[in-house]
Amino acid sequence: MILSDDKKGPVKFEDVSTLFGSINEKENDRLIEVYAPLKFNDEVDKRKKRAKFFEGITKILEKSVELQQESNYKTPS
Repeated sequence: MILSDDKKGPVKFEDVSTLFGSINEKENDRLIEVYAPLKFNDEVDKRKKRAKFFEGITKILEKSVELQQESNYKTPS
C-alpha cells in the first residue's frame, strides 16, 4: 500500500506503520480497506458523501464476491 505525503511524496505504509508490518498477511487476505481523504462542507454534506461512497463500494464488493463464487462453482470441462 502506498500513501501520499504532501511533504515527502509517495511512501510505503509498511515503512510508516510498525503495526502494519506485524500483521499476518494470511489473516488479512479476506479484508479490503479503503482510505480516502474527503473534505466536507458541513455534517449534511458529510452524510451524503459517505452514503454515496458506501453504496458504490458495496456494489463493487458484491460483484467481486459474486464473481469469486461463480469461479468456485465452475467445473473443469
